[in-house]
Amino acid sequence: MLWSITYNNNQYIAVGNSGTIFSSIDNGITWESQNSATNQDLRIIIYGDMYVILGANGGILLSNDGITWEPYSIPITSQILIGGTYANGQYIGVGTAGTIAILNNYEWNIQTFGIKNLNAIVINN
Repeated sequence: MLWSITYNNNQYIAVGNSGTIFSSIDNGITWESQNSATNQDLRIIIYGDMYVILGANGGILLSNDGITWEPYSIPITSQILIGGTYANGQYIGVGTAGTIAILNNYEWNIQTFGIKNLNAIVINN
């Protein structure tokens, strides 16, 4: 199952279950599988000044080109980041157990509020 898609620089990138990443450079006519180096579910892809994929068990992937992915882990092992956005130079992910993860200059600030799931975030500049 695919969960999220983004578009930037004439490239679509879609992410999904079991580490699935597909990309298309011809307006979605053909899709190529990318190596994610993970089997974790990938729930959302965000583009700001780079691509950031958020997923299960603190699994995060970073890429400058949307082809080569680097794993990045944050210390949340049981939460799933479900929604996210990019605003004001920061990537923000939200998820299960009220988790909010904010990436600023490659440093993550993690807060868990112990409430029900947060599924989406919207920031109005």
